[in-house]
Amino acid sequence: RGDTVEQALRRAKISAETGERAGLIKPRQKGDGHYDFFRGRITFPIHDVRGRIVGFGGRALGDDQQPKYLNTPETPIFHKRRALYGFPDALEPIRRAARVIVCEGYFDRIALRRAGLGEGLATCGTALSIEHGRAIRRRTREVVLLFDGDAAGQKAMERALEVLLPEGLRVRAAALPEGEDPDSLLASRGESALAEIVNGAPDALEILIHNALAGGCATPAERADVVARVAPLIARVVDPVERIEHARHLAVSVGTDSRAVEAVVRTAARSGNTAEAATSAVETPQRRISDQERHLSEIAGIVFRNAHLAESPLRSRIQELLPEGAWKSLLRCLLEAADAGQVGEDGAVDFSAV
Repeated sequence: RGDTVEQALRRAKISAETGERAGLIKPRQKGDGHYDFFRGRITFPIHDVRGRIVGFGGRALGDDQQPKYLNTPETPIFHKRRALYGFPDALEPIRRAARVIVCEGYFDRIALRRAGLGEGLATCGTALSIEHGRAIRRRTREVVLLFDGDAAGQKAMERALEVLLPEGLRVRAAALPEGEDPDSLLASRGESALAEIVNGAPDALEILIHNALAGGCATPAERADVVARVAPLIARVVDPVERIEHARHLAVSVGTDSRAVEAVVRTAARSGNTAEAATSAVETPQRRISDQERHLSEIAGIVFRNAHLAESPLRSRIQELLPEGAWKSLLRCLLEAADAGQVGEDGAVDFSAV
């Protein structure tokens, strides 16, 4: 009949109205009584940070059940924008590891725990919110995002950055192999493989820059588009030193002047971090750069995007003719990284490795 919860509530002398308000039972459309909201599902209790049960999540058992995941509706004590699955059990691991791993589902969080990564937390059917970010910031400064590697996962990462960066959090992003989630990866490759992916997660803004460059960066317009996409998120970085270093990294990646990109970031910050403001700033940079600096930045960008130039006869000429300074030092780092094989699939130097 699917009314096990209603019967349990009755035995406990709890009214059906209270059960409805808690999101545990629903009135039948035909006939009297109620049916269990989570019938035919594996049910996960969701606790607040003090260990009190505030809601539930259910995963379908049958392939034909829709939706696959179902959560308690909003109630006086359950708010998805505040709830994180696994919080009370994760508090001590978070303290020891000095980080939080954010994943998307209940099984993902369980897989992390099985792999010895007890600092994992899962969202409850919603994107990360400001409330989530503040709750995490009270306990640590580092977050590792563990989302799917597909387009939807990339969008989720960008939305998470919008929330987490203004809270002063340092965010890294772990890239799962295509078609894998933490649970399947744990089953197929073991605990050490999952831990290695999480522990080796690069800075999330570096991944964002890499993804933006994949759309093209050969023309001035394409470079402006890349900067316009990434600058609003760099503008959300709270620490000024970290913010300016990210801006310089972006400038090198697209092959443009760092002062122009820093101006874009400042404009985006003043204008509420909007992409439109960033685009406008790219089109009208605040300061004119010298021909020499522009040429040096273009050379660095070319070497960055074409790691095979490390083996070119031009290498010795570049080293011989360039003036000593920061740009020449950067070029040496890029060439040494190419020599060491720190190159991505797109043929560009792996800047995160550098």
